[in-house]
Amino acid sequence: MIVRVITDIQHEAVDQTYDYFVPEHLNHIEKGMRVIVPFGAQTRLAYVVEVLETSVFATKEIIDCLDIEPTIKEETFTIIDLLLETNKKPYAQIMHTVIPKELFVSYTKVLKVLNIDNLSDELKNLVENNEIIVNKKLLNYQKEVKEALKNKDIELKKTYRKRASTLQKAAYILNKDSKYKNIHKYEEIIDLFKDDSAIFRDELTKMFGPSRINTLEKNGVLLRIEKNYMKGVSHYFDFYDKTHVLTPEQKHAVEVISKSLNTNQTFLLKGVTGSGKTEVYLQIIDEILKMNKRVLLLVPEITLVGPMLQAVQSRFNETTAIYHSALSNQERFEQYKLVEDQKARIVIGTRKSVFLNITDLGLIIADEAHDTSYIQTEGVEYQAIDILKFKSELYNVPLILGTATPSIEQMYQALNEKYTLIEMNERATSMPLPQLSVVDMRKELVNGNTTIFSNELKEKMLDRLHKKEQILLLFNRKGYAPFVMCRQCSSVPICETCQVPLVYSKKDNMLKCRYCNYKSAYVQLCETCGSHAIKPVGIGIEYVEDQLKKHFPQARVLRMDRDTLTKKGSEEKLWQSFYNYEADILLGTQMIAKGFDFPKVTLAAILMADMSFKVPTFKASEEAYTLFTQLLGRSGRSKKGEAIIQAYDTSHYSITHLEKGYQAFYHRALSDRRLAEYEPFGKFHYIVVSGEKYLKTYQIAFALKKRLKTYINQVLGPNEPYLKMFKNQYRFVLTLKDNKMNYQQIFNSIDDLKDAEVNIDFHPLLEVN
Repeated sequence: MIVRVITDIQHEAVDQTYDYFVPEHLNHIEKGMRVIVPFGAQTRLAYVVEVLETSVFATKEIIDCLDIEPTIKEETFTIIDLLLETNKKPYAQIMHTVIPKELFVSYTKVLKVLNIDNLSDELKNLVENNEIIVNKKLLNYQKEVKEALKNKDIELKKTYRKRASTLQKAAYILNKDSKYKNIHKYEEIIDLFKDDSAIFRDELTKMFGPSRINTLEKNGVLLRIEKNYMKGVSHYFDFYDKTHVLTPEQKHAVEVISKSLNTNQTFLLKGVTGSGKTEVYLQIIDEILKMNKRVLLLVPEITLVGPMLQAVQSRFNETTAIYHSALSNQERFEQYKLVEDQKARIVIGTRKSVFLNITDLGLIIADEAHDTSYIQTEGVEYQAIDILKFKSELYNVPLILGTATPSIEQMYQALNEKYTLIEMNERATSMPLPQLSVVDMRKELVNGNTTIFSNELKEKMLDRLHKKEQILLLFNRKGYAPFVMCRQCSSVPICETCQVPLVYSKKDNMLKCRYCNYKSAYVQLCETCGSHAIKPVGIGIEYVEDQLKKHFPQARVLRMDRDTLTKKGSEEKLWQSFYNYEADILLGTQMIAKGFDFPKVTLAAILMADMSFKVPTFKASEEAYTLFTQLLGRSGRSKKGEAIIQAYDTSHYSITHLEKGYQAFYHRALSDRRLAEYEPFGKFHYIVVSGEKYLKTYQIAFALKKRLKTYINQVLGPNEPYLKMFKNQYRFVLTLKDNKMNYQQIFNSIDDLKDAEVNIDFHPLLEVN
């Protein structure tokens, strides 16, 4: 028996399959299993992609198999093939994208002890299982280690370990054949075992003390075993009990979807903010659970997992798995096992949850389906909604795309009858949408107001604080200031490798690159002219927070952005804190605009709205309109609300169309797309050519353009993007536009121009500017 495998090494040089003999004791191996193989001088994890009877290439045997059943199912292999069609990446990199990373192995160096008697006492104390783990402790014994290696008393080896595994701890079962004469004194303990269950030791000792339990174990009444257990994931929300009287629009939506539960129909559930889309989800989920099927429910951000989980668990007494990147390896492994072992009937997760294999799937939901967070643009690129469509067809189940602001492509599909459009135009609470006010900040400046808050906003914020109502403020730029500058010579500190201004973070007094994570200390001494005149320039969210505390000292302010959500569980704690009225103002970046329902919020405002539509992307207007609509829709859910947009360009159509409505905006944006032949009227992709030598990099980019033009309608460039350098490499961009793309032909053209000094990266989804 022979298996063909792909190793876990993500490099083009070994991007091929390898054949191995299977020893007799491992002849249970199947396609999709994880195995350990010798690979050159290394021992590596590999994935079985095919089982063969013969091979002329196999020369070595597999060392071990990590699975009893295949980890990688046929569904996953099909998804891998789909991703390989549009991604020019090694097979192993695709594997690592679709497989939960807790199923990988970690490689560590160890010193294998060959002669322990010759080791120093210090090294002997570090020996466990005839090995010494290579870690920081060994730095104190470098001399002893070198001597032992020289004398061949130890040898350096690489080993592997699983990143996560099922945890076990001590438990007891009852020995019904026990003859212990005093057993009658322990009836309250014995009664707990009537259903033949195993009970954890720590639970028993907590109830009855260790002495009594030890006595029963010593006398053979209780038999000790090792029992699997889960640490579980801690949550910080309370359950609620809401009445479920459906509005006519909700009832209509439920009826339409319920008629197609055994089809792969895609529904675009377009409902204004507050229209009760979540309640529609819950009603349909209820029907699916009664059919003894399972549900996959996606949200675009980790911050929205908690609110959705609260809604689901408040309604259903069902085991629910959650899956996202903020979980630890062990937590994610346990949640994965809940799904894999079919114990969780509802799965809630972010983008990467699309790769989970969920048998007996009956329904797929993508909440806030318009959101760009569903698009992976780093490494292996994919659109999660496209993979959900594939799963919908594979399992013949409906897909619900819920949103208040569908993407232009989604609405186009719906109006062209590719999706079934269901609209909900009224709020479930019968409250009107917030009254909108647009403030021209140029006029504020003319009138002598130089603060970041317009007079109207300050007045309304004071009113809400007096009424003990809550306020949402959106400012979509991180840090304290976008850059710092010397007031004497105008010098601006830049990233050494990317050549872009460094962002100032006041909290840790650091200058940071937003692209490569380069950091340096903030000092007021200018390295160029020697003056002490370095000062922050511009505004970031940390500055806005300072100004809020200055102008509204009585207000309790919370800030939500990536920098405040670094600790485990912090997103859930912050959301619950504001929900429970432990703060008056929630200031945040775009993440506060998505999905939250805060009953006490009656004022939502956007500061410097221009930042959202004055960015170099053809989707800027759409993304700005979506962001504005979503944020403003958080206001006035339970009582009459207001919304304010502050901007310097108040005539932009992403602002003016807020009151005209989504349909008006859609037709305007679609018209622009049609003229420029952007999606949905054409496909376009980017190729980034990068290298350390400017001229050579440009020449290869130009040569590639000449090849591509022979079979692609339009090839624009090579142009220098905004980020001209990245990690000390010059960058040039080619833009490919056509109605159809032959990806393999593009990949062949890239391969023909391979060069050791120049990288060529194809981007099917990332927009490079």
